[in-house]
Amino acid sequence: MKPYRIKSISEFHNIFNLPKPEHPLISVVDYAELVVAKRTSDVTVTVSDYYSISVKRGLSQKNPLWSAGI
Repeated sequence: MKPYRIKSISEFHNIFNLPKPEHPLISVVDYAELVVAKRTSDVTVTVSDYYSISVKRGLSQKNPLWSAGI
């Protein structure tokens, strides 16, 4: 399957049935909402034309690469 290219944050919100972003360049998404939205979308593989930062909570172990400074 060919990945779907997402060109903007607004397009990302539209595809995953999220509310419109308040700002065109910055968006904060709760992944709990995204998982529910993914179930209703046909898009499974995506490539984005923008940077994204993710924060994962609840990790029980430290990643050995973090200790190495990588």
